[in-house]
Amino acid sequence: MWDKAGDGQYHTYVPCERMIRIFADLTDRDESGGIRLRHPQTMADIERQHLLLHHGAYVVLHDGHDEVYTCLNEPQDENGEPADGTWIAYPLDDSDVARDR
Repeated sequence: MWDKAGDGQYHTYVPCERMIRIFADLTDRDESGGIRLRHPQTMADIERQHLLLHHGAYVVLHDGHDEVYTCLNEPQDENGEPADGTWIAYPLDDSDVARDR
């Protein structure tokens, strides 16, 4: 359950067994090659599917032509502590992708 607005109105969510697929700008990368999840269409996909992102979740990102299997990582500050901000999705190795398919 999640009280998104902090007003005592809770919403109930259940885990999804299928691979989550969302749009992303596959060229928007951080210095270590992670894909930033900040494109307006990405945010619309997350909202439309009522997704609650969490560290370690597997997500398939696509740009309409290509797709990348990834693992989510929380945004962190300069000390490595969790921070508010853009989620990063790190591409998986080919062996991990073969296992997940």
